Amino acid sequence: MHYPVKEMTSYATKLAIQLSDTSIEPEHRTHLFIPQLVERDSVVDASRG
Repeated sequence: MHYPVKEMTSYATKLAIQLSDTSIEPEHRTHLFIPQLVERDSVVDASRG
């Protein structure tokens, strides 16, 4: 699985900055990161023996 690391770190950074502002009331925040299956040609199929 390949996770969108750049998107995740960008979101985490922005969220940390927002949460450090004590004048803003906390809210319920959710975000969905969608992993992507990456097939590698260099990986040998285990069923081939």
